[in-house]
Amino acid sequence: MKPIIAVMALSLSATLAQAEPTGCRTWGTGEDVVTRHDSGLTHLGGASVESGNTVVITTNRDILSQQPKFVQEFWYSFECARFHSPPREEDDYMADCMAVREIRDMDILPNESDFRQLVAELKALPDKMWPGRKPDEVRLQNMEVCFGT
Repeated sequence: MKPIIAVMALSLSATLAQAEPTGCRTWGTGEDVVTRHDSGLTHLGGASVESGNTVVITTNRDILSQQPKFVQEFWYSFECARFHSPPREEDDYMADCMAVREIRDMDILPNESDFRQLVAELKALPDKMWPGRKPDEVRLQNMEVCFGT
C-alpha cells in the first residue's frame, strides 16, 4: 500500500475572511493540489483532475466567503481529503470524516455544540451550492461518529 502523503494544513485569509488551503497534496505522488478562483461558478466549487493528472480545487471565493468559517474550513478539508487516499466508492464518507477530524483538531469545532452548528449550516445550504455531494443524513451521521472518535 502506498503511504499517504498529504498535509491538510489550512490558513485563514484575513482579507477575505475565508479559508484557503495550504499544503494539500495528492495521495499517490505527493504533488501540490492547485487552488483556483472562478467567479463564474454558481456554487462553492469542487475538486477535479485535469490533463497531466493535475489536481485542482476550484472555488468561487465570493460565494464561499459568505459561509461561516467552519463551513469554509470543512469544505476545503473535504475537497483536499478526496485526494488524500486512493479513490474508492466511499470517498465522500472518508473525506467527510477526515475533514471533520481536521477542523476539530484545529479547534474550529472544539465541542459538540459547534459540530451541531456545522451540521445545521450544511443542511441549510441549497442543493445547488454543493452539487452532487451535499452531505445527506447518512453522511451526517457518519460525520458525527467521526467527530467523536
